[in-house]
Amino acid sequence: MTTTNPRIADHPVEPVFLERWSPRAFTGEAISETELRRMFEAARWAPSSYNSQPWRFVYARRDNAYWDRLLGLLIPFNQSWAKTASALVFAVSCETMPGKDGP
Repeated sequence: MTTTNPRIADHPVEPVFLERWSPRAFTGEAISETELRRMFEAARWAPSSYNSQPWRFVYARRDNAYWDRLLGLLIPFNQSWAKTASALVFAVSCETMPGKDGP
């Protein structure tokens, strides 16, 4: 977290949104499979229209066989900072609602 924060909201919002920091640098510390699954479980319970959960997650931890494949999908600039992340997560969603608009 930064100590000085020049962000000022136009309308009242929770301070957590103004205090957030999005680094492009990572420590290189590994993340456990358990911790990743905990985050995916929280995402699974996130609200969605008609309870359809039209999203899926594709991920690889740095020590996983799929790491290079996912990292290779990023443009070179993003590869330069993402390569030190402990995991890469891609969110994939449907454009149509299963059972309503399509398959």
